[in-house]
Amino acid sequence: MAWIKKSRIILPTKTTLCKKAKSMSAQLKSNKGISLIEILVAISIVSIALVSLMGLFGNYIKIAKLQEKNIEAINLAQEAIETIRAVRDESWTNISNLTLGAIYHPAKQGTPQKWILASGTETINEFFLREVIFENALRDVSGDIVESDGVADPDTKKITSTVCWNSQTNCTGAKDEITLITYISNWK
Repeated sequence: MAWIKKSRIILPTKTTLCKKAKSMSAQLKSNKGISLIEILVAISIVSIALVSLMGLFGNYIKIAKLQEKNIEAINLAQEAIETIRAVRDESWTNISNLTLGAIYHPAKQGTPQKWILASGTETINEFFLREVIFENALRDVSGDIVESDGVADPDTKKITSTVCWNSQTNCTGAKDEITLITYISNWK
C-alpha cells in the first residue's frame, strides 16, 4: 500500500501580493534606468564607429584623388618624351640646336601642324605645369652613359620631363611633381 501525503496549499494574502507587486515594480523601474544607460552607451559606441568610418572614407577619397593626379602627371610627362622622339625623327638638328639646361615644352605649329619644342613652361588644364630640360649625355671610356666624369656625346641627349601641380610658375621646388628621365640619340 502506498502512502499518500496530504499537502496544504497556502494562498498568499492580499498584503503579500501588494508587497511583491511593489518589489517587482521597483525592479522594473531600476531596470528601465539601466536600459536607458545601456542605450546611451550603445548610441555612443555606434556614433564613434560612424565618425571613424567617415574619417577613413575621407582619407580614401584624398588618396584616390592624389593617385588620379599622379597618373595624369605620368601620362603628360610620357607624352612629352614621345613628342620629343617625333621631333627627333623629323630632324636631329631640332634637338641638337636646343640650348642645354633651358626649359622647353612640346607644342604644335604650322599648317599642317607638326610638333616643335617651344621655350618655357607649359600650363595644361590650368592645373599642371610641364617642362622639359635637355642636357648632354656623358660617356665613360667604355662608351657607357655615366652621370659625371665622362665625355659629352654629341649624338645623345639626356631628357628630363617634369610635370608638377600645386605650383605657381614653374616646377622648381614644387611640392607635387613627377619626373621621367630618358636618353635619345641621333639614330639616323
